[in-house]
Amino acid sequence: MFSPIFAYNLAGAKHNVILSPSLLGQLQQNSAGLDENDTTEWNILRNVFKLPNDTKTGFLDLRPKLAKVLEENFFGRQQAGKLISASLSILADHLPDFVTFNSSIVDQLPWERVGNIELTDGTVEAECDLLTLMNEFLCGAILVPITGHQFPESYQLLASDLSTVTELYYALATDLPRLFPKSGLPGSILAKKRLFQNFTRFYDELDNPKKRVPADDESMSGDEMDADTPTPLTELNKFFVENEVPTEARAAITIQILHNLVSTIVPLAFWTLLRLNTSVKAQPKADPEGTSIDQIRKETQLWAHAIQPPSIHPSFPAPPAISFNGVPNLSSATSLPLIRSAIDEARRLYKSPIKTLKVNKPITLTEEESIRPGTQEKWELDVGSYVDIGFSQTLLNTSSAQFINSAEYKPNRFQHTTPPLSVTDPSSSQESFETSLLIAFVAGVLQLWEISPAPKKSMFDLMREAQAAAMVPMDGKAAPPDQSAVEKKVGEWVVPRAVDGANVKIPNHDIRVRIRRREGLPEQRSVRKAK
Repeated sequence: MFSPIFAYNLAGAKHNVILSPSLLGQLQQNSAGLDENDTTEWNILRNVFKLPNDTKTGFLDLRPKLAKVLEENFFGRQQAGKLISASLSILADHLPDFVTFNSSIVDQLPWERVGNIELTDGTVEAECDLLTLMNEFLCGAILVPITGHQFPESYQLLASDLSTVTELYYALATDLPRLFPKSGLPGSILAKKRLFQNFTRFYDELDNPKKRVPADDESMSGDEMDADTPTPLTELNKFFVENEVPTEARAAITIQILHNLVSTIVPLAFWTLLRLNTSVKAQPKADPEGTSIDQIRKETQLWAHAIQPPSIHPSFPAPPAISFNGVPNLSSATSLPLIRSAIDEARRLYKSPIKTLKVNKPITLTEEESIRPGTQEKWELDVGSYVDIGFSQTLLNTSSAQFINSAEYKPNRFQHTTPPLSVTDPSSSQESFETSLLIAFVAGVLQLWEISPAPKKSMFDLMREAQAAAMVPMDGKAAPPDQSAVEKKVGEWVVPRAVDGANVKIPNHDIRVRIRRREGLPEQRSVRKAK
């Protein structure tokens, strides 16, 4: 007989796994008898983010106050609205330049320089590594409103170091030695070290801000520092100072907060865009409503409004522009249902939380028996045992008993229904914040850009590229390949295998895609005033 709860022993402790959505919902909504698993949280903070050993007791005591400060200065409705508004402004400014089609690395933007950009059709199409490009681009939109402008500019490896830590998150959490035979481990340890050093420097500068006054003009106040501009991190630092938190502990806690955001938003954005494009291939071509991407573009076009400004000169076409119609449309859980459904479907397939709670007093769960209606079946969770919330959610989200065709990505699965608690948590202000940024980025990319799979290169293609690279002109700019003599190849979408990341699974390898500007955008209308 099937039991919706089973238990296993791990390291001398009893762990409960729940396979019933209603029982899991009861537990999540009535968590008075549950505590955070101190051991898991502490090991991650110490091993992944370098929280000093002598701060354990102080940190555990500080957690309730820290959660309140994060709610007030990061994810609460009022402050989250300000951060989202700042991120929307960054996205509106930079999404039209997601790819600039410059062949010279000197002329490329920071995210293009790491995205391995290669022009494939003059200046209208470029090939790139999608996840790397998105990670570098999105980190700016996520982190700058939180940290201020100067810190990411002074720490150019911030986005790549956060990504490197995510790739070997569990290896770092288990504190494997640097020489352990695990690919990429030495680089992840160095990335962890750089993050800690730079955030320690950041808090040192907040405590001891330096004013640089130009010698030739004493009336000028000097360069603006991050300490001069109030940000969520400056408010967080005030809390740290009031509670006498050491600088090293401040750095570790902050890295974890920012890493949680980036390691959730970036992979979910990647999977959503990838699976939307792969789902289009499976849709009937004669569908009168168009593909899922067409429907999302139609749904979001009034909120994420993309236009084509007039060109100053025919030889120099102006890049497109996009504007976002404010934050209120994002805060409502019922707005933009299709794109929300597409993101939640990616959550269902790729969310991989490790949340474990400890039972501190007896908890009784009840559920009506399916074979005997009206009869309640009861389960009691023992004090001192653990509940694997994250593992339970993962099993439920991939269960064919809970979802039809559970292994398939269906963008509209939750368009007309509320996702279960195993997929989303309506009470989580952080998840709401993450969803808002995901909607803005995915909608913006779909409104402005066309993405297609890059064809797999043969050995002959690689040899030809190597020969072209060897004949670089004196100005340092590589000439784009002659596309007229080369047959246009078409790639096929391939979904990479998902492997463990941090909060969300990540692809086991990056994918090459081709990106070009979307054609047929409405032209910007200029209104002339009557004389």
